[in-house]
Amino acid sequence: MTSAAVDEGTLPRGLFTKWVAGEFRAQLGRTGMSQRGLARALGVTPPWVNERLSGRHAMSTDDMERIAGVLNTTPLDVLTGQTRPPGPIPPAPSATEADESSTHR
Repeated sequence: MTSAAVDEGTLPRGLFTKWVAGEFRAQLGRTGMSQRGLARALGVTPPWVNERLSGRHAMSTDDMERIAGVLNTTPLDVLTGQTRPPGPIPPAPSATEADESSTHR
């Protein structure tokens, strides 16, 4: 991606799809799971997984949530390069908890 494309607020068609796919492929690699194993865990075919992880088919937000869930992470963490220790994902704070933490600053 060139800085000119970013400065203009436009990306070449399909570049974002390929970038998202690459981030999810990297996360899959970090877990050591194969695409076939991911397909099995998701209850889909290996070609379904391959089409999304290659960028040939854009992932929906639902696809991202499902894949990230199997990989024990969140779409946001995958896309920002965050990694989590093994184990369950902690629940998001409730709206009340979030409001309370912002008022105690």
